[in-house]
Amino acid sequence: MPVVMRIVVSGLCLALSLGARPALADDAPPAGSDDTVEAALEASQDTGSDLDAPPPARKRKRPGTFFLGELGAGALLGPDGGRTIGGAIGFGGKWRGFPARFYVIGEVEAVGDMSRQGFYEDGTPVQDELSMFAMGLGLRMYIPLAGPLRLLTEATGGNVKLTAREVSDSGVFEESINRGYFAVGIGPQVRVLHHLSLGARFEAMWIDYSGVSNASSLAAWEPAAASRTRVLGTATLHF
Repeated sequence: MPVVMRIVVSGLCLALSLGARPALADDAPPAGSDDTVEAALEASQDTGSDLDAPPPARKRKRPGTFFLGELGAGALLGPDGGRTIGGAIGFGGKWRGFPARFYVIGEVEAVGDMSRQGFYEDGTPVQDELSMFAMGLGLRMYIPLAGPLRLLTEATGGNVKLTAREVSDSGVFEESINRGYFAVGIGPQVRVLHHLSLGARFEAMWIDYSGVSNASSLAAWEPAAASRTRVLGTATLHF
């Protein structure tokens, strides 16, 4: 009888010890198993994250342009006609927070094909021709209007060489002088590409005609040459 009691008591103690032990090791899946991976994926989906999503791409900023080179061609306005061609180079930029851009520019311009028919006092026919070559410095400003459309304004000053030529049966007589000038221009420009703009410009020039003798061949051109206007189309490279 005591032996039987000992067996029964030992069995009860063993049963109680097995029932009280926590099932952490038996219930939890091993690390790295499929169950742990699935649980991590479910947790990431619940929080709205994406383990495979690439980082957001940063928007690349275009490099600024500080220099320009320009070619232009057009015609003079007036009864004497005339074609004009020229170019400009410049450098500049803009102040932070200010929309307009400013450039210091150097310009050259050549004007030709200005001619008129006349007569000497004795009735001999003569053809008067005038050409100009100007070089100057100035300031240009671009004002943004809408999208790629901008308004160009500029003011320049420098030296212009005027050459008058008389062609008649007696031969060719030519005379040249150098004078100072001042010019202003305005017109639209469209930035069609990051490095290219196309535009049009109206320009007026005033030439110092003081000191020209009335007997000079250039005197006959004073009204047209002293204040002349032109229109031209331009192509500008920005770099």
